[in-house]
Amino acid sequence: ENIFNGNEEVREVLAFAAALKSGRSKEDQKRLVDATLSFLGLERVATQRVGNTVVRGISGGQKRRLVIGRALVTNASLAFCDEPTSGLSSTDAEALMLGIREVAKACRVTFLIVIHQPRVEVFELFDEVILLAQGRCLYNGPRSQMEAYFSALGFPLPPYVNPAEFYMELTAHDATVEQLATAYASRAETGVSSRPEAAASGALLEDAQRQQREELAEEVDGADAADEEERGEHLVEENEEDETPNSRRESTAASLAGMHALVTALHDDPRSMHPLPGFFGRFMILTRRNLTLAWRDRNVVFMVACNALLVAMLASVLFFNVYQEKAIMYHLSVFFLVSLSLASIPAVNMAMYLEKKVSYLYEASDGFYTAGPYLLSEMTTGFLMLLGATLLVFVVVFPCCAFPFSKFGMVFLLFILFLLVVDAVMQLAAAMCATFIMASTFAGGWLALTSVVNGYNANPKSMPAWLTWLVYLSPFYYLMDGVAIVLCWENQDLFGTPEKAAKYGYTSCEELLKAYGFAGTLGGSSLTPPQWLWSVDVPVLCLMTVGMKTFACFYQAYCVRLRR
Repeated sequence: ENIFNGNEEVREVLAFAAALKSGRSKEDQKRLVDATLSFLGLERVATQRVGNTVVRGISGGQKRRLVIGRALVTNASLAFCDEPTSGLSSTDAEALMLGIREVAKACRVTFLIVIHQPRVEVFELFDEVILLAQGRCLYNGPRSQMEAYFSALGFPLPPYVNPAEFYMELTAHDATVEQLATAYASRAETGVSSRPEAAASGALLEDAQRQQREELAEEVDGADAADEEERGEHLVEENEEDETPNSRRESTAASLAGMHALVTALHDDPRSMHPLPGFFGRFMILTRRNLTLAWRDRNVVFMVACNALLVAMLASVLFFNVYQEKAIMYHLSVFFLVSLSLASIPAVNMAMYLEKKVSYLYEASDGFYTAGPYLLSEMTTGFLMLLGATLLVFVVVFPCCAFPFSKFGMVFLLFILFLLVVDAVMQLAAAMCATFIMASTFAGGWLALTSVVNGYNANPKSMPAWLTWLVYLSPFYYLMDGVAIVLCWENQDLFGTPEKAAKYGYTSCEELLKAYGFAGTLGGSSLTPPQWLWSVDVPVLCLMTVGMKTFACFYQAYCVRLRR
């Protein structure tokens, strides 16, 4: 139930699965999704959000049926269903199981269903039954042979008793369980039949069932119009107590009609076959879904915008006109304080990454996509969020602090690369940690450490030699290194005369860079500051982002246990 994003609509879940794995045209995908919704009784909640602990959505039983629907639209050959009839009335449960049986026959899909004490009509729809108790197998074979098998062991089925309830009652006694488990284990043959003849059958319904469906449809056509209007205005209540004969007939007829449409959509060859989406196609589908879900969670977008605007206003007030009136040390202070404030914005994504982790595990294991397009899609979505927040900050800060707009583009690029590194750390923390508290502690500790060895307050010239290596692990260092080069290299506004040296604190850009150990001056690099910027600062920030996001993605894929 918890594998879906709460802001995703029911129809969108099936449409997403069909787009990635059905191999059909868009028209056939829509037809298949509509038929699946009708068959599962989800058409009236098709535009409703799935829901989670914050967003109100569909019920638990409907979520289970949605899982079945996702398997159906992806042409699955084997579907595991955990209590698909949970929350359904007895009539709806029977109709659903009848539909599953006919889909299995017509479309050659094997359904492995976990179900507790079904009614007699539902129990008789099963081909094979596995009876488990205390981790041991008591029976595994055809349903039609269960009565004879248990009778031979001294447990005959009493008349007028639900077989499922009778066999379940046998599992309540330890002595009986031991006897049945021992008897089953001693069998040379398990009695399991693959039933190939049933899978190969193309029959949709037996003649009697088809006739019953037509009779029920005629009864529905003559139903009272007022009842139809009322049912159109309200969602179906999943309560058996309020059932009436009319509602049972209508529910069964509707389910049979939906089953017929679904089997037709699955069994017929699509009008135009299409190959499954490649890398770029999957990337586009994932990105479209991510952007849709991000926009629906507009409260988060609003909070990020407010945070960015507050940072911009505070920096503008504290350092108003600093470029023209204060020393270069204060110029760098503006960008360092802004970087500390903006570093909190990617932390908003922590909860989102934790929520997405479960969906990624299930969808990747089911073959919807691989790590590559998922990683690129997440980077794109995160980039757009950070792009907007950073742009909002610098549009305010640059004119208020009097920084030249000729430096805007490069400084903006450095900040985007820096924030992508922070965002990658948040994703890595979410991948490696099971809870939000653990992930926050991990990411907060990293942020605290790297912000101390930032290259501005603690830099290679001011730190003990044996700790200098810590600076080169901090993205703050490469950010401040790049900002210093962009602001000061060949800047006639800051250097060139004794008056400027007295006002801004340095006689040349080279003196400034040596004072902080920037641009490789501590190690005697032969690269010019612009060459250092493009050869070291920018590539290192990019490699940090790609490396940590890739590691986070593969850690999720191969190191986190998927608990189904």
